[in-house]
Amino acid sequence: MDTITCPNCGSENDPSIKFCTDCGLWLQNVETRQDVMEDQQVKDTLDAMVHEPEVLITAPRLEEGTIAFAVVGTSNMILIKYEQPVLLGRDAGTRPSDYPLVDLNDARGYVMGVSRQHALLQKMDDQYYVADQGSSNGTFINGTRLKPYDSYKINQGDRLILGQLNLIFFHRSETDS
Repeated sequence: MDTITCPNCGSENDPSIKFCTDCGLWLQNVETRQDVMEDQQVKDTLDAMVHEPEVLITAPRLEEGTIAFAVVGTSNMILIKYEQPVLLGRDAGTRPSDYPLVDLNDARGYVMGVSRQHALLQKMDDQYYVADQGSSNGTFINGTRLKPYDSYKINQGDRLILGQLNLIFFHRSETDS
């Protein structure tokens, strides 16, 4: 019987299942999947997502110390009172992380390829930074793929793409008027 090799963890899986039995990666079309950075179709899709017009997305009025993510293509806005680093991902019931989770399931995170522990958002010296947490489908700021576990500055209005979930980042810090 043929098996499907998970590109994330290398486990062999029965071709009738949809998710890797070891790491949970969605295996749909895995046999035709190519490396994200080499696949021209994925590059074109990512480019279109970054340059997609922001119809109806304007900077929200935020309270001091609050951040927001506008979900591109919807009217959804994810608001967070930032008090400590937060993990962006999906709630799967149990998490080994010590960071609070921003659950992106309501933003179709599962379907859009968001990992359970996708990216870490933290604030240092009144600046926000994002670090991919070794996600299966990558994290991008304005179309640039982040190297896993390295922190990258994210600015007001930047596009943050987790897998294929396209967000726009907003914040209001103590120094904003």
